[in-house]
Amino acid sequence: MSNEAGEAREALPGGRGVLLRTVAGAAFYALMVGYAAWALLRWGAFGRFGSAAAGGGAVSAARRWQAVSSIQGRGARRMLKLLRWEVVVRGGEAGGTAQGAVAGSPAPGAVANVPTHASVLIVANHIGALDPWILAAVFDCSFVGKSEIARWPVVGLVGRAAGLILAHRQKKMKTTRMVDEVRTRMEQGVPVAIFPEGTTSDGRALLPFKTGGFAALVEEDSGANGRASGASVPVARSGLVLPVQFRITHIDGRPASDAERTHLAWHGGEELWPWLWRVTPHSLRWQVAIGAPIPARGHTRKSLGAAAQEAVEALRGAN
Repeated sequence: MSNEAGEAREALPGGRGVLLRTVAGAAFYALMVGYAAWALLRWGAFGRFGSAAAGGGAVSAARRWQAVSSIQGRGARRMLKLLRWEVVVRGGEAGGTAQGAVAGSPAPGAVANVPTHASVLIVANHIGALDPWILAAVFDCSFVGKSEIARWPVVGLVGRAAGLILAHRQKKMKTTRMVDEVRTRMEQGVPVAIFPEGTTSDGRALLPFKTGGFAALVEEDSGANGRASGASVPVARSGLVLPVQFRITHIDGRPASDAERTHLAWHGGEELWPWLWRVTPHSLRWQVAIGAPIPARGHTRKSLGAAAQEAVEALRGAN
């Protein structure tokens, strides 16, 4: 694999030199700073005035987060267009997806629709720090991210303004709070996207899914029946898991090889900025594959996570 990766590095135009990568990194950082300022102004203004216009209360919060997710989507599509990245959607007929739509096109609104009759948890693979932009360009949604993101320069500010729900992996009480926030956001009519692998990978295989986030769709009762049997009993909820898998299909206008896709993935403890310098000089086309929604009813947290992993794996194998 090392020889293939070396060939991929030589084949990619990004290996032209330090200057190109430095310029690309500086340009990307400038874009992020500008986007952060714009986002904070827009979302901050809506948080103050939109709530008052809506009359306060639960309706106010729901309208606010629905508007914020829509603004986030428009911002993501603008950023991808500046980076010369395209996103093509495949599948998702059950969710009303616009087949073959490309992010960054003149048409407003999200590329894909999701069911509106139930809470929706979007579940996707994770191969890079900019994965949320790919999903936000397709879905108007909120995100769950690791708590460390809140401390990242610029990105943390944008995340907090956009209503990023923070996951604290080592603190049970805060994890419970995260699950409650995810459930509330979905009940407000905003789908929530999670990356249940818990970290990025090289994209060649899915990592085992962590099931904590699925608890937002499945309340498990450990009451009398559960104690007697030694197992939790799922309580019926009308939620859905929407499986999503995405990958790079073209680099600078030509089909991407497996080695090139692995080279452009962010994984293995690599620092963020070297990865950004490697990936941002390239014009990329991403394919987002959307599977059929999985009803949460009748599932436990672990069985729902297993069903979601199987569905995302099937999408990966079909690409």
